[in-house]
Amino acid sequence: MAKATSAADREHYRDLIRQLEAYQTEMKSFTLELPTITFAKSHVIKDSAGDLYIEFHGRAHTAGDIMVFSPQKRVMASGDAISGFLPSMADGYPKPWPATINSVGQWAFDQVIAGHGPVQHDRSRMMHLRDYIEEVTGRVEEGKKAGRPLTELQKTLTMASFKSLQANGYANYVAANMEKFTVYLGQKTALEERLAANIKDVYNNLDRA
Repeated sequence: MAKATSAADREHYRDLIRQLEAYQTEMKSFTLELPTITFAKSHVIKDSAGDLYIEFHGRAHTAGDIMVFSPQKRVMASGDAISGFLPSMADGYPKPWPATINSVGQWAFDQVIAGHGPVQHDRSRMMHLRDYIEEVTGRVEEGKKAGRPLTELQKTLTMASFKSLQANGYANYVAANMEKFTVYLGQKTALEERLAANIKDVYNNLDRA
């Protein structure tokens, strides 16, 4: 709020504060309900409106990412394993993540309800995300093996140097989504800040399997 420069910005932040306060009030009476069904790989919910396949395809954003697929609707919901932003990778598994996306891609869906950003109406952005994770992981691993410190990699691995970010307007796509759906008050851009964070998280999480 203190950094707001216009009446519209101030009202936007007031609304965010109102939402957070309402959520805080709601959670005071929240009672945690533990699951009564667990599964290792797959669970199917049968319903007259259509089946839901709930499956684990491997580690990605976390150690336990679960995807949901509706074959009748040809829709897949991914959680944060697939995102319309550059991903958050602090709890991630950068090496297995691309293979997890490939595995999910075996489902016959036309739309992706991603963890963040708009509904994706084809598979192209999902595959761009996979290519980005694969590229940033490979380049950070190469730099780390060569003994280059994290700070140096964050300076030299720029957005312009990533083929995956330049492919088919992917960088512009995620930048527009982060501009629309997040609040960022940093000194760079939201995209540059997230790229630097991804490099740091991959650097720290390379050995996670």
